[in-house]
Amino acid sequence: MDDRKDELEKKRAKLAELRRAREERRLALMQAKASQSSTQDINRTDLDNLVNSLVGARGSVEKPDIAKSIQGSPSLGEPSRALLPDTSVDSNLATNATVSILRSEPETNKSEPEAPKAQSLTSFSTIILDLPPKEKLVYNKSFQTSTEIEEQDILELNKSLGLVSQQEVQEKIEEAIQAEKLKREAQEAEELLQLQLQKQSDEQILILNEEEQNVVLSNSNFLDFFEKSSRLMERALDEDYDITIDYSDSATNDRNVMAPNDSDGLVAVWNVNLKSRPEYTFCSPSDVLKISFNEFDHNMVIGSTYSGQIMIWDTRTKLFPVLKTLPGAYGHTQPVYSLKLVGTKNAHQLVTCSSDGQFCSWQLDMLAQPIESITLHNPNHSRTDEVGVTCLDFSDNESSSFYLGTQEGDMFNANRYDRAGTKAGLVSTDIYRGHSTVVSGLHIHPLFGPTDFSDVLATSSFDYTCKLWRPKSVLKASNPNLILNSSSEYGSVTHGSKTNAIMPIHTLDVFEDYVYDVKWSPVHPSVLATADGTGNLSIFDLNEDTQIPMVTETVNEGSALSKIAFNKTGKLIAAGSVNGNTTIYDLGEFGAPKQEDFTKFSRILNTLTAN
Repeated sequence: MDDRKDELEKKRAKLAELRRAREERRLALMQAKASQSSTQDINRTDLDNLVNSLVGARGSVEKPDIAKSIQGSPSLGEPSRALLPDTSVDSNLATNATVSILRSEPETNKSEPEAPKAQSLTSFSTIILDLPPKEKLVYNKSFQTSTEIEEQDILELNKSLGLVSQQEVQEKIEEAIQAEKLKREAQEAEELLQLQLQKQSDEQILILNEEEQNVVLSNSNFLDFFEKSSRLMERALDEDYDITIDYSDSATNDRNVMAPNDSDGLVAVWNVNLKSRPEYTFCSPSDVLKISFNEFDHNMVIGSTYSGQIMIWDTRTKLFPVLKTLPGAYGHTQPVYSLKLVGTKNAHQLVTCSSDGQFCSWQLDMLAQPIESITLHNPNHSRTDEVGVTCLDFSDNESSSFYLGTQEGDMFNANRYDRAGTKAGLVSTDIYRGHSTVVSGLHIHPLFGPTDFSDVLATSSFDYTCKLWRPKSVLKASNPNLILNSSSEYGSVTHGSKTNAIMPIHTLDVFEDYVYDVKWSPVHPSVLATADGTGNLSIFDLNEDTQIPMVTETVNEGSALSKIAFNKTGKLIAAGSVNGNTTIYDLGEFGAPKQEDFTKFSRILNTLTAN
């Protein structure tokens, strides 16, 4: 090992000697070039000095003397050959000779002071030769040897310095790849074994005893989990749609939803994609008579009860109402069959009316007491001034004036606030008379499309009929004969002040039982739906026939239909029966309007009003 080190040291010394010799040769060559350049510069300087001296001597001679000497001299263009120096002599000798000739003549003039003589000038030419110095050659003894180190020496040198060869690097990379592959295979085998063990564990059936079962069933978290998961499974089995939709923003787990029938009132919110059970179930301490969604807050459901309480349920808290009115002096004390949400998103109120004629307006976030309350009276009635309200409705573009139906079969116009010429309350001088018994349903035509039909009303009654109405202001212009004064048979029940009996413009009398509800289509101007006591759902298209329904469907034979409602698109209609079933029908193309339907229905209305 020591010999090998000595050999490497000798090679390093040899390399250093070669580098030093090469550097000495480079320095010697540079010195030679520098000396040659300096010699040339010196010679050039001497020549320049000589030329300057000659030019200066010639210029010092006076011009008149030169002219005199020219007269007897040879031509300047023919210099004397005798004065030309030998061109073969050295340049330094020629230069010295020329200088001596120029300087000798003034000395001759000085030696003869007694008689000045005219100076004679002789022109001559000279050749100045600039010969380069001989180049000096310098030789240095050196050895030409190769400075490349053999590959084996490089490998040994790298090994001594701790460096790794390319082959060793490749071997180490292959070893690392192989180790990673083995590790991954071992990990996959371990995961497969765990899955097999988990599968075997899952396949084992754990049977709980009676005590353990009671513990599980008494856990509210388990009941809530079971309720949600079973609903998802039923959605998946029933319909092909997204079963993971959660219709509530947040849900609490502090109530038992497996016993919803403990209360007297029940509100069920249904999903059309889940037919077996409702999406949400709400409870009420009293029978629920009317229900409505809050169109400005999709989480809120509003309902009125037989006890006169107004309740609001929230889909995020489930089961029990989050807000409700207090029974007593503030608000209603009688059954509330009518409620309506009026106004806009930023300014809306809930209006309700009970069967004793008490009209109230509420702020939805404060149900402790109504913001306004009016007791409706009919002073023109022959026996009592009380008004038993069974239904009411507002026009879509109206929030102060409304229409209501009563237990006696009459319909009235009422105002929430004092107006010019009228006070807040019932307009008792105008009685819309046509039904002989309870008005069960009232709906004002929705405001949509190119034509405004919001002055058309439809009512249903227990007298087996449905009727269409128009306001008094319209009848005055189109058919005053439909407005009867107190001298007619419709005014005989009144006394005191004068009253006007307003007649309907059309009557549908094709029913064989009570008509419980009536609704206009929200998109088709001439489509009207009714629900009657025989369980029939009838769809009228007044543009096609003003008396016979286009479609009659028996929803539940022998079970009356109590309520119907369209969805916002007008393609679906839901019918609720007294046996607790809710049925939804798709109207298809029948419910889609055409552009000419609006014009045609306007002509139909004018014809019905005129006749």
